[in-house]
Amino acid sequence: MRRISPAMYYAFPNPAPKEHLLSALLRYTRFSPSSNFPNAVKMISPDTSGMGAGRPYRKVYGDICALFDQHHPDHQLLEQHTLFRYFQPFEPFQNALKINTPRIPGGIRVQTQWRWCVACAEEDMEMYGFHSLHTDHQLPGNCLCERHQTPLTFRCLACQGAWLDLADFAGDPRLPERCPHCAGKLGGRELPDNPTVHWVRDISFGLLEGRVRIPPMYQLRAAYRRFIGLEQRPTTRTVATNRVLAEANRYVRDQIDCDAANYFFRCFASKQNSSSTRAVLPLTKAAYEEMAVLHPVIHLLLIRTIFGDINNIPMTGVGNDDHSTLSASKTICA
Repeated sequence: MRRISPAMYYAFPNPAPKEHLLSALLRYTRFSPSSNFPNAVKMISPDTSGMGAGRPYRKVYGDICALFDQHHPDHQLLEQHTLFRYFQPFEPFQNALKINTPRIPGGIRVQTQWRWCVACAEEDMEMYGFHSLHTDHQLPGNCLCERHQTPLTFRCLACQGAWLDLADFAGDPRLPERCPHCAGKLGGRELPDNPTVHWVRDISFGLLEGRVRIPPMYQLRAAYRRFIGLEQRPTTRTVATNRVLAEANRYVRDQIDCDAANYFFRCFASKQNSSSTRAVLPLTKAAYEEMAVLHPVIHLLLIRTIFGDINNIPMTGVGNDDHSTLSASKTICA
């Protein structure tokens, strides 16, 4: 067991309301005897690299939770100060421990830039005396502050540089106002006027805040399989089963809101990704691979494309041999 100095219990700050747990860690490192960010983090945890915003769980979270007493249970810290509650409905906890930034088919990955609202930062400074990075601002694909309805800052408008690692903020108690590389102006992007983007964003906020419930994954996978028309993934492919799988995947490919998919998978993608790469929703993998780790954005876009809304996911008759769900889903989404 890792030995922690009693002084750390008093030195580590309580997260402010809405503050991400790693933002509190950042504030802790600024008062550390070590001026080197990784060395300062190592006083609490060996988990020091790749501190982006998009991971549902990582070892440093558990090490931080160990600093708090019973008045701050681990689950409460994770639910209120990380994205865990957003990810958890889609994956078993033991799988969530392994998620870093899940790769999307086609080489696209949902990016994990740290984002902040300038107005929220000013309010935090006035109320608490420090800037903080808010958890809800880090939701994948979110570029708008829900409180102020203003674009979130996450990149330099001149050189397109972004804050991908918590260490990028080290050394300055205030959030940056200019690009540290080219002194360019910072900004973000407007939220597209797209109903699917708004739907995914609203559901994501609901999941993070505990207002929205997604059916358990075994039921969601069963609903995918009913839509396809094959209760079990065939061990031996035949012309008939191939046709059924191809028809279901073709329907998803044709019906997906491409503008929304491009927004989530391209606008927040790594620079090295080709802008011509088309987002793919792996329906077969989502339906039949129980241990598959898929990003929540993939599931939400599948739900939107196939069922139209969470309330339309069929929960009755799961397991029967009804092969008419493809036509039924077409009617729902029409």
